[in-house]
Amino acid sequence: MKTVLAALVMLGVVCAAPTDGVLAAQKENSDISLEALVADLALIDSPAPGLAGTATYSTFMAEDEHPAFVSGILGSPAPVVPPQMRELVRRGLTALPMLVRHLDDKRMTNLKIDNRFLTWREFGDEYDPRTPISHPPCDADCLDKKFKETRTFKGAYLVRVGDVCFVLIGQIVNRELTAVRYQPTGGLIVNSPLETRSLSERVRADWGNLDAQGHEASLRADIKAGDRMSLFWRAFTRLRFYYPNAYASLDGVDAKKRDAFETEEKRIRAAKP
Repeated sequence: MKTVLAALVMLGVVCAAPTDGVLAAQKENSDISLEALVADLALIDSPAPGLAGTATYSTFMAEDEHPAFVSGILGSPAPVVPPQMRELVRRGLTALPMLVRHLDDKRMTNLKIDNRFLTWREFGDEYDPRTPISHPPCDADCLDKKFKETRTFKGAYLVRVGDVCFVLIGQIVNRELTAVRYQPTGGLIVNSPLETRSLSERVRADWGNLDAQGHEASLRADIKAGDRMSLFWRAFTRLRFYYPNAYASLDGVDAKKRDAFETEEKRIRAAKP
């Protein structure tokens, strides 16, 4: 299985994709029901983080920042964060149960992934688990088995609502759940919970019964997981957004990490043109 090159870069964009009807074409609307927001995912018609066929991006959709290019084809158009996706991430744990239920939602969006750079396409099973798992190195027999299990497909891929929900769940729980991504050279990897049922099963096992206490504890555990900025940056952005009191009350080593995070955040924002 080909893996994502994971260089964490930091910051996300506010750019409203056109919508229609009561779902507010030009701005996000916090009064829209969860049911309407999920239904509105079918209107997505342009690449978004986690749903881009030429590159991979890093961002926290709840914040009004620019998605950062991680890997892929240089010069790829920057993706937008549709307002319905941003609003669902902002609602966090309130939206999570509905997003989990809609992992099997087969409704088509208006986003078709296909471009002249793609020479091969395959369905993947890439998943970032709640508890990190250490895998032994893949020997020749392992590689041969993976090759035989590879499922390729031809033509464009039409993103479905369940794929979008997969990405949004990852945004809320601080895991890299990428439904569509570019794989050098010339490849497209589609990690769809509709095409690969094990993905939806693993999401439900990890996050299906999450409550606020568990969510906060998971983010705190992510902060403690390593000493490098790239490992705890994303956890701090989410803890600050969803649980500001817990963020403010961090102490000890976690408080020192928070100070380093805030210093680096200010430096990056000051350097922006």
